[in-house]
Amino acid sequence: MALKEISGAELTKVEPQNVKDGEVLYEVRFGKNIQLTIPEECYSTGICEEIPDFPEEEVNDIINKMMIDKVHFNYDPDFLEPHTVINEAYKLCSSRRVYLRPKAVRDSNYQWYLVLNSNYTTAQRFKGEQCLGPPETSCVNVGGYCRGFHGECVQKYYNRYVLVLSSDLKQVLRKIVAWPLCCACAVFR
Repeated sequence: MALKEISGAELTKVEPQNVKDGEVLYEVRFGKNIQLTIPEECYSTGICEEIPDFPEEEVNDIINKMMIDKVHFNYDPDFLEPHTVINEAYKLCSSRRVYLRPKAVRDSNYQWYLVLNSNYTTAQRFKGEQCLGPPETSCVNVGGYCRGFHGECVQKYYNRYVLVLSSDLKQVLRKIVAWPLCCACAVFR
């Protein structure tokens, strides 16, 4: 999918009405046109951390102007180790903890947006956990605990607000996007 981008940003602040999906925070005016392409590997997750020809300097300029206005960006802190006794815990699904620093995201309507992040300034960072392996991977040893049942590892998501450029790149929006929360074992008969 190609997104049109324009370089050399001018921002006009819009007075927020209330926090909701698609809320406009700024009007954006750019200079020249640039074509951007969302890589195919991003389509499976709806989150893209690398985009060829991403307008780093222009996005960084927008971020800096918004920080002067004291706009709140999501930046999740580091993981804390769980307070459980590790020796007594059994991991039923293979997963990995991740910190996502997206450059593009897809919303629930399958519309792609450029995220206000750059190589110069990581303004938005989201922590989560992703299942490893293909969908419907079996949970470890569930059959041994519950006869007649089988378990499948399922990716769980939660909604987060993300500051993005609108698909026409004329506005800064606050969008709701599903983020990988955890990998859970769902048990079925």
